[in-house]
Amino acid sequence: MEQNIVNRDQQDAVIQSNSQNDNPLFLVLQYYGMYVRPHLWLYIVAPMLFLLAAIIYVMTATPRYSSTCQLHISNKSVNLTKMDGLSDPTFGVQNAFLNTQMMMLQSDGLVKEAKKRFFRGSSQEEDAVLPEYTKGPIVANVTNTNLVNVTFQSSDKRCAAELANTLAEVYMESLRDRVSKLSSSGVELLRGQLETIRKAHQDAMDELLRYKEEHGIINLKENYSALLGQISNINSQILEATLRETELETTLELINKNRANAVTLLPFIYSGENSIFSSLKMLKLQHATKLPELQGTYANDHPAIKTHSEVTQMISDAAEEEVEICIAGIRLQYDRAKIRSELLDKRKQELQKEVADLDRISGEYKIREDACDSLNASYARLNERINEVELSSATSDVDNAAIFVVTPAQEAKTSFFPRRTRSCAIAILLGLAFAAGCSFILTSLNTSLRQVEDITRIFNGISVFGSVPHMDDLESDALMPANANKDSFLEVFRNIRISMNLSVAIHGSRIIAISSALAHEGKTFNCFHLARSFAMDNKKVLLMELDLRKPRILKNLKNSIKLEGNYNSGASDLLIGDKELKDVIVKVPEAGIDIVFSGPRPPNPAELLGTHKLEAILEEALKLYDMVILDTAPMCPVSDTLLIAAKNIPVILITRMFSTTTPDMRHLYNRMSIANVSPVGLIVNNADMPQSSYRYGSYNYGYGYGYGYGYGYGYGYGSKYGYGYGYGYGENSENEMADEKKGVMDRLRSLTDRVLLRLVGRGGHHHHHHHHHHSSSSSSSTSSSSSGKTGK
Repeated sequence: MEQNIVNRDQQDAVIQSNSQNDNPLFLVLQYYGMYVRPHLWLYIVAPMLFLLAAIIYVMTATPRYSSTCQLHISNKSVNLTKMDGLSDPTFGVQNAFLNTQMMMLQSDGLVKEAKKRFFRGSSQEEDAVLPEYTKGPIVANVTNTNLVNVTFQSSDKRCAAELANTLAEVYMESLRDRVSKLSSSGVELLRGQLETIRKAHQDAMDELLRYKEEHGIINLKENYSALLGQISNINSQILEATLRETELETTLELINKNRANAVTLLPFIYSGENSIFSSLKMLKLQHATKLPELQGTYANDHPAIKTHSEVTQMISDAAEEEVEICIAGIRLQYDRAKIRSELLDKRKQELQKEVADLDRISGEYKIREDACDSLNASYARLNERINEVELSSATSDVDNAAIFVVTPAQEAKTSFFPRRTRSCAIAILLGLAFAAGCSFILTSLNTSLRQVEDITRIFNGISVFGSVPHMDDLESDALMPANANKDSFLEVFRNIRISMNLSVAIHGSRIIAISSALAHEGKTFNCFHLARSFAMDNKKVLLMELDLRKPRILKNLKNSIKLEGNYNSGASDLLIGDKELKDVIVKVPEAGIDIVFSGPRPPNPAELLGTHKLEAILEEALKLYDMVILDTAPMCPVSDTLLIAAKNIPVILITRMFSTTTPDMRHLYNRMSIANVSPVGLIVNNADMPQSSYRYGSYNYGYGYGYGYGYGYGYGYGSKYGYGYGYGYGENSENEMADEKKGVMDRLRSLTDRVLLRLVGRGGHHHHHHHHHHSSSSSSSTSSSSSGKTGK
């Protein structure tokens, strides 16, 4: 049955862990619990202080007002000076022009003149009468427009508006004055330039006519077209002559290569043109047909046969002679074709030279013609410019078409400084940032353990058997079972017991030592209730108190629960041999367990625990009980527990979260490593979100350990034996612990906790939710954890 419960709890723990890792609000809650909640007062006080400072500053600061006059500035107005010999540097490309005008608006001369007009000709110094805060002019261009804003800032709203308008007025007057001064000199210069251009234009026209007559130019376009036509015709003739020349040359080469067959080839070359070859061929054929007839009639030496042979030879000679005549004729035609090609090439070169000469003449003519046109256009522009200047002189406000006031400055209705709302908001943000920074620093400096993973990293993956939540009421009543009969509380230790039973590290071991790094970690509290949980599992359990230096069990039980037996004797009497085990066992019927208290405090607890007597006592106890749980001393201040662990007794470590520091745990790890001892598991106490002061209600379970990491631990108290070990064994004051009350900050923390917990689906975590982890590993450990909170 218990195995099924553990498996189900393991599955639930894995599912819940995965869902938490995937939930961003869980991370928010985690960081809230780590950095915000312990210092929540700082997140309230700091913004309030910053806000108070901002309010004081806003109320005491001198208000400042801003007024803006908007101008339209463009270079599209009449420019009188865009001529050689006369220039106005304020006119140019729009961007450069706009920048120039903006710099003129900020010039010292214009600003001084505006201030003089503002003071209405007063002889007083400007600085003596200007308001306490006066700044300007601030000149800025409205992006991608020709609009320019001229702004003055002052603690006097009237002063800011009038200075802006006055500066715009002075600027406009300066433009008009400059235009007026340039008008008279500009007209005279333009008229002189006009006469010069007129004379130059006349000279250019005379030169153009002279050049035209000299070269006989009537229509350049028609002359050029005629020459191009002749060149095109010559190119056609040259192509024809070249083809004829190539044809004749090819014919000669063919005849020369086949001279023996020339009589046969020539009729095909000159078919239809020369009938002599055909006649000779026919005559030779007819004459050859008579030869057989003559040979049949006469003998070969007959004169008729000889005459026939002579005639045949004469026909062949005539054909050869005709071939030579044809070859001579073809060669004559080839020579004539070649001469004709040369003549045509020469004529083509002459025509091309004429075209080149015509191009040069045309270029020179075009230059003279363009010069005349340019001078004519300049003459027309000068006439137009003179008319514009005369018109501008007659009208004084023509520049306002491009440079004018769009919106005059008005007195500001509200101040731009200080901005109350923004200042307060910034103050609050700065306060929160300051609080966050301080909280981060304080949290970084705080080395207390806040996560179980911090411990498992130090102890190389130690098994976590379970977690005990922070419980103000239960820990204040310490070991009183009457206040521990709550289902949630019993479930915590039940899960721890199941995890221990399933643990491979302690499987088969019926004796367990429980210790901690320091005091104030709930070691005795967990020992008692863990023993009580094993007893509820129908086991006979003995709880033996081996913290011989500062025992706590008897003090917490004798006034609140019935004890049966001699509780004045205990483990110290057993170790020195004064008592037997049966004589010191005390029964606790309400808890269902037996207890062996520590007994009188000995002067040499380490020496007693290191003897073989302890082994014999434990062997005897195992014969009588199913489970023996040892409540031992903390391991950092003293080595008592290390001596017990050296006897191959499994040690379970109790750690109080948010109280024990990381250096404490590292020191414990080093001490156990030196002693070659390792804890078999971990029980996390106070496994809940921390309070700001990390207090534990009225729970007075406190040693006064103070150790210095190897510099001597001072673990002393004066006992009746007269020995002292510097244990620093002071108990917490009942009055001091009772004076710690929950105030407004505690209620505020509780409220914010519930809001954040509901956001991640864990509403009521502090009072009603229980979180269990059970896991087992075949290689090293079994871990389980449970968390919850039971409070007032």
